[in-house]
Amino acid sequence: AWASGSAGWCACACLISAGTIDPVGPLVRTENESATATAGTSHVVNLPSGIVAGDLILVLMNVGSTAATIHALTGWTELLDEGVSSGLYIAYRLADGTEGATITLTSSASTRDATITLRIANAQDPAVQAPQIGTTATGTSVSPDPPNVTPTGGAKDYLAVALFGDA
Repeated sequence: AWASGSAGWCACACLISAGTIDPVGPLVRTENESATATAGTSHVVNLPSGIVAGDLILVLMNVGSTAATIHALTGWTELLDEGVSSGLYIAYRLADGTEGATITLTSSASTRDATITLRIANAQDPAVQAPQIGTTATGTSVSPDPPNVTPTGGAKDYLAVALFGDA
């Protein structure tokens, strides 16, 4: 995130449901961070280390102070692309073991970004139960608070990931 107290924030929550193979719920095994500090349309995103087939990879991006959408990336499923100033972008991929160290996302306008990627083990296959998000909230207070997300996958373990972006 960038300077606090600026134009405002967006907040969202994402739920990952537990898989059926392992009795342990979904776990974040590794994470990585990246940022585009100088505005541009090309955004190199560092992926987490240790990715193996079956892991769920989650990309959580805060788009900078310029309204921009992120172009679809082959092999990834988009959950959210707000296309607004300090908007959020969320995408996921079920790893097949061919992932490299980075991906490059392209935005519709020149903007900055701050991105976190998560490698999640023991997640439900997205073809069975995809990650889900709730609505986004916006505000200007110093306490971003994402709205609740009601799970649709029934009674099981979930990993909840909350994020916010501040331009």
